[in-house]
Amino acid sequence: MLTNNPINHSVLKLSMDFDNAFKDKNIEEIHRLIEFGKNMENTIDDISKIHLFYSIGTAYGDIFELSDNLVFNIDTDCIVQQIYYFRKAIEISNNIDINPENNRFVYPSLCSLYTNYANLLDACGRKQLAIKMYCKCIQINPKFTMASGNLAICLDHYRNFLSDNEHLHFIKKIKI
Repeated sequence: MLTNNPINHSVLKLSMDFDNAFKDKNIEEIHRLIEFGKNMENTIDDISKIHLFYSIGTAYGDIFELSDNLVFNIDTDCIVQQIYYFRKAIEISNNIDINPENNRFVYPSLCSLYTNYANLLDACGRKQLAIKMYCKCIQINPKFTMASGNLAICLDHYRNFLSDNEHLHFIKKIKI
């Protein structure tokens, strides 16, 4: 582990614990780790909070993926929580000073955060905001192929929606 890493060691360990619990398909452990992470919030710096909230948001997505009885819906608690924690991480990232000493630790987290948040928005039908988030990631790292590939797919779907004559009456009503 790098000694100059500004991300709290406990947050990094929690991220690995989330990964292991997902690999073991242990939903109960993921829930326990989420609660542990929530209790950590007031004891860490803002850069660590970005990573923590991204990890918690991802953990809610993992719970959804491991649950057999859940159907994707924007109102599903796992999806609501995932959106909430991704937004918390983004809000903090918008208010911190990213400088040459910490950017090599912050930017990779932000690329993953923006891309995964955009993927979730896209799945929820929020194409315009998803496009904006993919573009934010690409501004940080133009070589982040996951974002650029997903952006291309999202733009294609959005283009198809806009040129869908069968549903054009919906677009006209929205624009009014």
